[in-house]
Amino acid sequence: MDNNFHSVGIDIGASGVKGVLINGGGVLLTHKHETLAPGSQTAEAVLQVLLEKSDHKREDVRVTVTGISTDRIQFADLKKTALSCITRGARYHFDKAQTVLDIGAETTTAISLNANGKVLEYVRNNKCAAGTAMLLKVMGEILQIPIAEMDHEKYHTEKKQKLSNVCSVFAESEAISYLSHGIPREEILAGTFAAIEDQLFSLLSRIDVYADVILTGGTARNKVITNHLAARIGCPVQIPDSPEMIAALGAALLGRDAHQRG
Repeated sequence: MDNNFHSVGIDIGASGVKGVLINGGGVLLTHKHETLAPGSQTAEAVLQVLLEKSDHKREDVRVTVTGISTDRIQFADLKKTALSCITRGARYHFDKAQTVLDIGAETTTAISLNANGKVLEYVRNNKCAAGTAMLLKVMGEILQIPIAEMDHEKYHTEKKQKLSNVCSVFAESEAISYLSHGIPREEILAGTFAAIEDQLFSLLSRIDVYADVILTGGTARNKVITNHLAARIGCPVQIPDSPEMIAALGAALLGRDAHQRG
C-alpha cells in the first residue's frame, strides 16, 4: 500500500468528535474532542489537530466524515454512513466479523454481516438514551462515580435496584428518588448495568448472531456490561483497541479504499 497517501476519518457523534489519521501502513494518529454540541467547527478543529501533529497540510490528506449533521460539513472530500464506517472499522480489527454491536452515546446499532462483510440486516434502538453511553453518563453524575471507574470491583454488588424506566430522563429522577430513600449507589449502578444489558440483548435477539460478537463504542470498555452480555448471548465478545474510535477509523479506511480504486 501507498504509505505516502494519508486519509483522515472524522466521526461526529452526540457526545463529541473523533478523528483518525492513517496511511497505507495503518493508524498514525487519533484525536477526540468531547462536547455536547458537536458540529462543523469542532470537526474542523479535530482535523486541524491531526494535521498539526502529523505536520501535514489540508491538501495532503483525503477527509471522510460520518455521523450526525454531515450535510453541514463543507471541508469533507467524502461523506459516508455511520453503518458503513462502523462495519469497515470493525472488520479492520476482526476480518471475519459477522456481528457488530455499536454502543454510541444516543444510538445503539446491532449489525449482521455476511462472510464478505456486506450488511445483511441491522436494527437500532429508539432515540431515547436507553442502552447507550448517555445513560451511563447521566447516572455517573448522579451517583458521583466516574464512568472510567464504574466496572471497578469496589462498586460490585449482587443486589440490584432495577430501573423501571430506562430512558435517561426518567432514570435520572428514579435514581435521585432511590438515593433519597437510602438505597446504596452500588445497587443503583448494578440496576443501571442490568437495564443496559437488557437493551443490548434485546437488539441482538432481533438479528442473526454469529460468533464472535464485536463490540464498539465507548461503553465496550465496561467489563461488567460486556462480560454479562457475553454470558447471556452464549458466545465470546471481542473488543478492538480504542472501541470509541471505530467509526472514525472506518471513515478513514473507506477514504483510503476510494483512493486505491481511483
